[in-house]
Amino acid sequence: MFSMIQFQSAGLVIVLFIMCMHFARRTKWLVTERTFEVFLFIVLAGLLLDISSIFAIAYRTKIPVIVTNLISKFYLISLQVTTLMTLVYLFADLFWYEERIRKLFRPFLIFLIVIFCSYLFLPIYYFFDFENRVVYSYGPAVFMTYACCLSFLTLSFGILIFCWDKISLSRKLPVVVIISSFIISAVIQFFNNELLLVGFAMSMAVMVIYLYMENPYLRMDRELGTNNEHAWNLYVKQMFARKKDFNMVAIYINDLESIIDIFGNKNKIDLLLSITNFFRSIDDSISFRMGTNNFIVVSSTLKNKDLLEKITRRFAEPFSVADASIKLSVSYCTYPDSKLFSDVQELISIKNYIHLKMKRNANETFITVNEDLIKSQREMVNIKKRLQWALENDGFDVFYQPIYSFEKGRIVSAEALTRLKDEEGKFINPEVFIQIAEENGMILEIGMKVFDKVCRFIKDFHPEDLGIEYIEVNLSVVQCMQETLAGDLMAIMDKYKINPGFINFEITETSMINSKDVLLNNMSELIENSANFYLDDYGSGYSNLSYIIGLPLHAVKLDKSIVWASFTSEKGSITLEFVVRMIKKLNMKIVAEGIENKEQFNKMKELGVDLVQGYYFSRPVDSKDFVKFMFEYKDDND
Repeated sequence: MFSMIQFQSAGLVIVLFIMCMHFARRTKWLVTERTFEVFLFIVLAGLLLDISSIFAIAYRTKIPVIVTNLISKFYLISLQVTTLMTLVYLFADLFWYEERIRKLFRPFLIFLIVIFCSYLFLPIYYFFDFENRVVYSYGPAVFMTYACCLSFLTLSFGILIFCWDKISLSRKLPVVVIISSFIISAVIQFFNNELLLVGFAMSMAVMVIYLYMENPYLRMDRELGTNNEHAWNLYVKQMFARKKDFNMVAIYINDLESIIDIFGNKNKIDLLLSITNFFRSIDDSISFRMGTNNFIVVSSTLKNKDLLEKITRRFAEPFSVADASIKLSVSYCTYPDSKLFSDVQELISIKNYIHLKMKRNANETFITVNEDLIKSQREMVNIKKRLQWALENDGFDVFYQPIYSFEKGRIVSAEALTRLKDEEGKFINPEVFIQIAEENGMILEIGMKVFDKVCRFIKDFHPEDLGIEYIEVNLSVVQCMQETLAGDLMAIMDKYKINPGFINFEITETSMINSKDVLLNNMSELIENSANFYLDDYGSGYSNLSYIIGLPLHAVKLDKSIVWASFTSEKGSITLEFVVRMIKKLNMKIVAEGIENKEQFNKMKELGVDLVQGYYFSRPVDSKDFVKFMFEYKDDND
């Protein structure tokens, strides 16, 4: 008899094993997880009914016919419920958050009840061959089962195809495998009644779902055993989808690396376990580890101020590390109201933005996510979209600002500046959109497109005929990190037959911090081809002397902040004089930015600055207006 139920027995073992694994690590709050648990019990019931129906058919002469019929029909109903649950699970993963979708199931359930009741009146017949160990049922009830199951599976497949773009890549293959295995096993069993494969196919579907879609270990931080960032993503998506309010507190442990250096990795893990256990002890909350030193605690019942108070009170006290008491340096970000966010993607975007901000600046110890911050982030998102549009539609403009030489007493060059307009035609602050472009990896393509436009301008308008000796072009930090930078720039200059000596490239101090060797290689190659390099924005950052000494620079551009400071304070004036003398001693030219009036112009001349740039001469203008300006300037000075 056992050989008749070998597939079902194997399937039963698989399902029981998965149930043990699942319930040992269940998170309890995921809708799809609860749907999977219902699916588990239905498959388990279906396997038990499958085995029971085989025994009932085999011994139908010894038990009442009504008992055999009920067991067999309940087994057939379980097959329908299982295939229906496949459909429900697919809906749970895609549309369980939409009220209009959930409403569709109400009349559908009434239809199902009618079908299930019809089994009471549909006849069912049995075939049993003990010698060949073949047993199965057939008749109208069985045909009804095949028809309904294939309908549900076909509908599931249709949903899968229709919603293909909405399904995550990690779920596409498992869902295809599950639905396909059901259909294939049902077709095989329909034409070969003696092969009882459907029950085993159901258990294999359970295993695929568990391994690839509902595996709790995918949502667990392996080091601490707590929820990870993937679990947080699932949680917030579910809360937004179900329109449930919640609040959060993010905790950043700033001195974790120093603790590792002093006490070792084992003690670090012990410390993090203590922190994790504390978070778990907060009632009505769920905690998540978002990174090495970053945690988030979420609650849908506690008030945000109460949750924050519990956390800050604990971190105000020392933690024990290797028998030592250490008070941790901690930064916080509080999200007091989920209703402030338009959708889950906006929350995730702001969370990522704040995480990056906290990572870069440990001095930022407390941030409250409010309407102003969200509004600012929305503007950044709009700028990012505008940047993408500009890349696809040649939407960047290049403006030129003239540069005056004291030695020659005239305008000798111009700086090429990238400009971007919003949908209303207003200019977006370059400092803002350049930073966003760098953070999103767009700056490489933008830089090359802008440089291409500069070279095309030089070829088409011949600014050298107007007294322009070179054009200054800014290179972003990300560009300077690219090993192919020099070759890419040379290729564009070759395309327009531009002499590299007509281009001065501007770099910032940060460029050297991030990738010194790559930068030096690129500079050397371009300098060998007659290009020059300027250090831009000197005086706005650390103003590290080593950058001036360590780079093959032709000139240094003084940031407007250090120029303006010399007119507002004695210290600023002394600093500027010292910087000018120092750079002169190093035999490099000096360009002063931000010159807006005659007084500033004269002082720069007195100090021995070589070149000046600013509104005193002209605001940055587009290429046609710049050419017009230079024609008029040339005529006035001839």
